[in-house]
Amino acid sequence: MKPNPEGATVPRVEVLRIDALNGKPLAILFSHAAHPVIVHGTSTLVSADYPGFAVAEVRKRFGSGTAAMFAQACGGNINGEPLRGGFEAARRAGEALGQAAVQAATESQQLEAARLRVKSVSLALPMQDWPSLKDCQRALSQAESRLAEARQKGADERARWYLQDDVLCLRELIEKARCGEPAALRFDLNLLAWGDEFGLLTMTHEVFAEYQLWIDQNSPFRHTMVLAYTNGCEGYVPTDRDFALGGYEAAAAPAPSAALRCARRAALRPGIERLIQQQIQTLWSDTAGINKGATPCQP
Repeated sequence: MKPNPEGATVPRVEVLRIDALNGKPLAILFSHAAHPVIVHGTSTLVSADYPGFAVAEVRKRFGSGTAAMFAQACGGNINGEPLRGGFEAARRAGEALGQAAVQAATESQQLEAARLRVKSVSLALPMQDWPSLKDCQRALSQAESRLAEARQKGADERARWYLQDDVLCLRELIEKARCGEPAALRFDLNLLAWGDEFGLLTMTHEVFAEYQLWIDQNSPFRHTMVLAYTNGCEGYVPTDRDFALGGYEAAAAPAPSAALRCARRAALRPGIERLIQQQIQTLWSDTAGINKGATPCQP
């Protein structure tokens, strides 16, 4: 959770603007790759964090007649900066993002009318084998001891909640490990394409930024927009390199990781990166050249 200046970033905002026949914008969809965690932990209020301030900035520029919509890109391993900075920090970050979205929408290039095509596929991403029962039981015993000690010392409610959650997750992990093989994780890919001009690619779950960088570098479309967190979010989708590094997002249970806390209690298996890249390339191939000979549609 500490700042990592050398880590992967997607240093831009991606914007799709939809205009009415009179040229006025009906909707502006914009995305950015960063967890909305600037307010996180500093308040008990419900908050839209920096995306809420960004949407307000877009609305201020274009008015109530334009729908301003934020969607999360591949920010699985990126936090908003500064983490736990509070509302004022979230406002500054959101306004900066909103101003960038306004500039992009104002300077955007009109797409030529083309045939619209949508294609969707699902992958079954393999998950790692369960840890041994011995390792799970050892981890459970240690977690129960930490919880008992915290209760004895009068730890605050937040600390006790996380320790209690560790115990409950480990108990369920043991039951799952006794039952057999972990289930695969469904991974949905959707591609919406306007000829060869524009491709909107969406994926499920908390996808790491490196996937978006790879897509931007290899996409066959003149303009590409990438969204994660769509149609479900059940865990992190790391790269193969990140599995080797471990950490909260990529480590396997029974370590105190995202894999332990997710409903499946299992981490994805190294090798999924190539599976995902191959499926994306197949989607691109299936929609290649769809604008050739097509009759332009009426806006």
